[in-house]
Amino acid sequence: MKIEEMFSYAVKSLRYAQLRSWLTIIGIVIAIASIVLLLGIAQGLKQGVNEQLKAFGSDTIAVTSFNVQSPAFAFYVPTKGKLWEKDYEKLKKIAGIELISKVIGNRASVTYKDETVTATVGGVEPSVFEQISTSMKIKEGRFLRDGDRHAAVLGGSIAEDTFSEDVKVGQDIKIGEEKFRVVGILEKTGSSMSQLDNYIFVTFDDGKELFRNIMAENEITIIRMKVSPGYDVEEVGETVKEVMRASHRVGEGEEDFSVITPKYINEQVDSIIGTLSLLVGAVAGIGLIVGGIGISNTMFTSVLEKTREIGTLKAIGMKKGEIVMLFLIEAGIIGLVGGVIGIIIAFISSILISFITPVVILPEVIVGAAVFAFVVGLVAGAIPAKNAAEIPAAESLRYE
Repeated sequence: MKIEEMFSYAVKSLRYAQLRSWLTIIGIVIAIASIVLLLGIAQGLKQGVNEQLKAFGSDTIAVTSFNVQSPAFAFYVPTKGKLWEKDYEKLKKIAGIELISKVIGNRASVTYKDETVTATVGGVEPSVFEQISTSMKIKEGRFLRDGDRHAAVLGGSIAEDTFSEDVKVGQDIKIGEEKFRVVGILEKTGSSMSQLDNYIFVTFDDGKELFRNIMAENEITIIRMKVSPGYDVEEVGETVKEVMRASHRVGEGEEDFSVITPKYINEQVDSIIGTLSLLVGAVAGIGLIVGGIGISNTMFTSVLEKTREIGTLKAIGMKKGEIVMLFLIEAGIIGLVGGVIGIIIAFISSILISFITPVVILPEVIVGAAVFAFVVGLVAGAIPAKNAAEIPAAESLRYE
């Protein structure tokens, strides 16, 4: 029997028992869809962080009074400590620091026309901050200048997505009880790490005035540094930690601050991707077992139903190897169809999930998932196929 005839025979067999075939396929579909989605989420996270690293800056170090619990920097946990201007003054003296900027930030009510929302407002030193934040691009107007008072620069999302009407350059907004003139609007970055899209920037002095009743005198929120060319960012980062420990009088492991470097970000991401990889492995293992058992049961039933037919095929000269191939093709088709449907479902699901977290499904993952599903079918169908080939022709012809 030719291979195309075997394929046609296998398809007819599956159509003959459609309900049983589809119930078997569902197990493979669930496993493959889960594997492809998890790998897509892991890849999306990895690519997203690479983009965010560019926004953060490969030569940048940040010190915050928060413990960063997510590589996307979307979740912060306050520490028991705070940052002070004295920390800033001490860090300025470290060799290898080319630029250093202090930021005072907090949440505040922001009113535009008759709408009021709560947003993050950051008071910065304009000239230095702009040099460090190289990913920050002006879409309209200009950035803040040293000496500006009651001027504001809005992130792209704040200007375009927060209020029912877009905020334009030259219009006024109210932060707290103070009126500010919008002098610039930033281009959207899409980076949750820098959070530029959802920030409102004012000068450092205006920030101190805005938060004078909710923050202590000389308290700051973030210190950002740019490392000089020729210096190792991680080595400078270690020095920053040592200076901060001394300034806060804490030992190693007792820090009430966070020092964020590119390596730190990568370590956090690798940890999450490692966890996702374990999850993918577990899902793949369970899928292999459940899907394989389902295919084996289906094939054993198929062999039982075709016992007499197998005898007829042997009687007309079909060899054992051809019978094995016949049932392996049938099992492989079950696996492959389940894999293809699983991939399609994963694609559809990824569109919905992408609203929450980025999902990137690579071509090699698609090919690998389809091959994996096909191989699962072959492996699961091997024993039933062998059993079919071993049935004596005379005995099978007597089977009712």
